[in-house]
Amino acid sequence: MFLEGPPVFVDLDDDGVAEIVVSGRGRDRTSPIGAAVLARRGATYKRIWPDWDGAPYAIYARVVALEGGRRKAVAAVLEPAPFDGKSGVRGETAAGRELAAWTLDAGVLRELGRTRLPDARRVSEPVFEDAAAVGAVRVRYMTAPRTLRCGIREQGIDCGEVSEASGEATAAR
Repeated sequence: MFLEGPPVFVDLDDDGVAEIVVSGRGRDRTSPIGAAVLARRGATYKRIWPDWDGAPYAIYARVVALEGGRRKAVAAVLEPAPFDGKSGVRGETAAGRELAAWTLDAGVLRELGRTRLPDARRVSEPVFEDAAAVGAVRVRYMTAPRTLRCGIREQGIDCGEVSEASGEATAAR
């Protein structure tokens, strides 16, 4: 596993035991292994998310507060397939990426929803909004001046493009 940043220790399900959130993979984007959540199981920590092997790959993840900041979710950018070596450009994928989110309740993962990211071939990792924007992440694009602001709630995810002039999100999709 190639780390994008330091692991985050956070109690995702309020059981008094911190899970470990590994935010993502290295910048070369050639490794399908990426973000992960590890939970204490007996005397050790085990990967509990992603709870699947293979595609889609969770390439970046961040913890985001929900509902007044008390509940937490893991928001992640999913890549449908690893770099195939055919396009000649590292970081490009055969299909677009998605933004998805999960909560952990009593040790059980529940997907809140997912949405396709437009023109997402070279999207960077999701970043936190300021503390006042509970349940929101920004998704920035590395090669274009585009930013999406995505709201993450128990009912799912909606995204809107952020206006460069005002900094406000346009109509959600």
